[in-house]
Amino acid sequence: MSRARIMVSYIATGGGIDALRLAVAIAKERDMAIDIVMAMVGSDVTPGMYPKIRGHETIVEKQIGGWLDDARAEVPEGIEVTTSVAVGDSVAEIIIAQARQLGSELITVGSQGGGIFRRVSLGSVVNTLLHSCPVPLAIAPRGYNHPGAVDRATVMFGTRPGATDIIEFGIDGAKRHRFPVRFVSLNINGERPSSVDALGAVEHTAGPALAGQVRELIHDSQATAEVVEASSIDAAVAQLDWKPGEIACLGSSRIAAEGRLFVGATATQIIRHIPVPTVVIPNGYSNTRT
Repeated sequence: MSRARIMVSYIATGGGIDALRLAVAIAKERDMAIDIVMAMVGSDVTPGMYPKIRGHETIVEKQIGGWLDDARAEVPEGIEVTTSVAVGDSVAEIIIAQARQLGSELITVGSQGGGIFRRVSLGSVVNTLLHSCPVPLAIAPRGYNHPGAVDRATVMFGTRPGATDIIEFGIDGAKRHRFPVRFVSLNINGERPSSVDALGAVEHTAGPALAGQVRELIHDSQATAEVVEASSIDAAVAQLDWKPGEIACLGSSRIAAEGRLFVGATATQIIRHIPVPTVVIPNGYSNTRT
C-alpha cells in the first residue's frame, strides 16, 4: 500500500502554521507524508518544487523560498516532506488541482484571523472548499499547537439513516492509520428516543455490516461508541470531553454532489463550536475506498 499523503494549504501567517502543525500531528507516528503547497494567484512566480537552484531566483521567489524553508523546519525528522508553489486563477481551484495531482488523502487548512481563540472562523477560501472539495478537508482552529500525535478521532453523526460515509471513514482511520476512534451519535432536541444504544445508533444510520466492524473495533479496544442527547449543538459539544490531541470528523450534507463536500447548517454549527480540529469528508467517500 502506498504512503498516505497530507497536503498543507500553506501561507506565511498564523493560519498557515496552524494548518501545518495539524498535518504534523496527524502524520506523526504514522507512515504518512506531508506536501506543503503555497497557492499563488496572478503571480509571476515560477510554479514547481522549492527550493530552487540558488542564484537563479527572483527576489519574490527568494522570499517564498525562505517561507517554505521555515515551513519545512516545522516538520520533525522521520516524516517525508515536500514544498512547492502552484499558480492559477483561484486559490481554491489551485488547492483542489494540487491535491488531485499529489494523490492527497487529506488537505489541511488554517482558520481565518479574527475568530475566538481556539475556535474556527471560516474565510472565503475555506468556505469555497467546504462546498466543493473532492478530498477530505481538515480545518485547524486558531492557535493550534498540539505537540504530539493525534490521539483520538471523534466521528459524529446524526439520527437519520445515511451515515455510511463518515462511519466508514472512522473505521478506515482505525484500521489503516491506527487512530483510536470515538463514534458519537448526536440526538439533538429529541430527534430520536433516548433509549437507543450507541451500537444500535450506528446500525440504524449505517447498516448492520458497518455496525459489526465498529463492534469489532470496540472489542479490540480501538474504538468506543456513545449517544449524546442535548437541546442544541453547543450543548452537545459541551457534554463531550475533548482531548488536546483530538480531531472531530463530520460527513457532508445529503444534498452534496457525489464526490464533493457540502456542509449543511448543523455541520457548520459544529465546526464553529468545537474546540478541536475538524475533518469534513466528501459525499460518497465509501465508494472511493472500493
